[in-house]
Amino acid sequence: MPDDHFHPEKLLAAGPSAKVYRGVETATGRKVLLKALLHDDETPFALDREKLQLLAPMLMQIRHPQIAGLVTLVPTEDEFAIIYDFMPGMNIRAFAAERQTSAADLRALAVQLMHALLVGEQLRQPHGDPKPSNLIIADHPGGGLFVQVQDWALSLTRTAHPPETRWFCAPELHAEARPTSQSDLFTAAASLFCLATNSAPAQGEEADDLIQQWMAFDAGHVLRHLRPDLDQPLIDWFAWLMRFNPIQRPQSVAQALEMLMPTMHSGFMPMQPPQMAAGTQTTPLTSAAHPNAPKPKPVTPKSPPSAPAATSAANRPAVLEKKSSGSRTAIAVMLNLVALTLAGFFCWPFIQEAIAGWKITPAESGAPKSLAAAPMPAATDKTDTPPTTAGSKAKTTAATNPSSKAAAPPAKKAKSAPAAAGAGTSGRYVRVEIPGKGIINLAEVQIFSEGVNIALKGTATQSSVSWDGTPNLAIDGNTDGDKTKGKSVMHTDGRAAGSPWWQVDLGREVPLQKIVLWNRTDGEFGERSIDLIVQVLDAQKKVVWEKDSLPKPDPSLELVVGK
Repeated sequence: MPDDHFHPEKLLAAGPSAKVYRGVETATGRKVLLKALLHDDETPFALDREKLQLLAPMLMQIRHPQIAGLVTLVPTEDEFAIIYDFMPGMNIRAFAAERQTSAADLRALAVQLMHALLVGEQLRQPHGDPKPSNLIIADHPGGGLFVQVQDWALSLTRTAHPPETRWFCAPELHAEARPTSQSDLFTAAASLFCLATNSAPAQGEEADDLIQQWMAFDAGHVLRHLRPDLDQPLIDWFAWLMRFNPIQRPQSVAQALEMLMPTMHSGFMPMQPPQMAAGTQTTPLTSAAHPNAPKPKPVTPKSPPSAPAATSAANRPAVLEKKSSGSRTAIAVMLNLVALTLAGFFCWPFIQEAIAGWKITPAESGAPKSLAAAPMPAATDKTDTPPTTAGSKAKTTAATNPSSKAAAPPAKKAKSAPAAAGAGTSGRYVRVEIPGKGIINLAEVQIFSEGVNIALKGTATQSSVSWDGTPNLAIDGNTDGDKTKGKSVMHTDGRAAGSPWWQVDLGREVPLQKIVLWNRTDGEFGERSIDLIVQVLDAQKKVVWEKDSLPKPDPSLELVVGK
């Protein structure tokens, strides 16, 4: 490695595409982070050096305390190094293995991370891969924890992604979608989940396997089990960011930050990262394990230690000694409050502009009504009050998530339907509606043509969405009506305007002989499905057959089309 301007001091880690060193800038003595890229024949996850050189001028303009700034590139014939600002600390996976983060520190780190991602959103350059190994945490000399994001936009220069990237990336990225600020939010929340629980939400080799794991993953339920010390508004916020369907997540970083900030009652919010003085020697800053080594998934909550465990100097992060003086602490708090107030005053117009540019209906976003309010119902569904804000009559299509069909969990075997009598009626659309206010909860809608359930190949929409009850759940082949266990029940928002409805487009007009409705079966929520109206519409959406004032499906109701 060239040492004219930068000299490596210590090897910190060997990643999937580079060797990482702590180094020094020879002219100034300041500490830097050097990443010496591996050659194409040394790794399947090599970075495209030409793309990196094209991106470098833009990346060098990204500056924020929570972002490791790109200093320069050092390309030679034999070596290619990326030089970053250096901050002492450990990545999230190593940190979580040693310490459990308090609820206050976890919330403060989430706010810091949102501010970093907001920079990328405003510059229209998302990070692309804010996974645990790209997030460095350090104890700050002023108190509390400080997080810094590394490797901004480097994922854009990869042709193949390492396992850790695939474990934590948003589900839509497995379908070759380009990274967005919204996918960054998903990955960032999954990384913070790893910090809170010392576990990875999903692990696997194949994209289909990972997608299936994400579909079945319930972040709120797991956090309530593993981290009972976390407050409900924070758990709801995590669950919101980690929802499988992008429509139900925040549509911008600004929106996510806007919902998180009112719950920020405590926690450290430093303005500058901790620094390592020139000439200082430190112990290793990262775990000896390979960054892509799988971690076991814990099944019980990690209990906080009763006393600080004795750790060797070789495994302890290099941090500056904390000051215990009460007067200095008070001054630091006052300066932080003043700085935050000034930052908020100057940045608020930009945040408002960003929020205005990403407006969607609350029913689509699935945003919790108030994360600062009283906790919402969680494990039980007794009142079934939806966690979303009052929704408009906005369509939500199953086509939004094209991979949901192929990667759906194995469905329970549906009961076979007897052959229907008569030729039936030709139609393209089947619509289920409740007149007036109400909620539609259906586990499955089967539509038979010549003895075959053709609903499975349709595209479903509905008037609004609540409790993760997306419209495709009614045509996924799973007739299990226990929503709390099977999670295969569509659910409209009872607070949305207008009459609730669900509809499936079969793609073309086909002869229909029979429709079978499968009701929700847990609790008393199946009583909602009384006086349903079922319609068959032609390609011009004219009603060609209708049944109204229907009795409650118990648990199913068969309708012979044409009678």
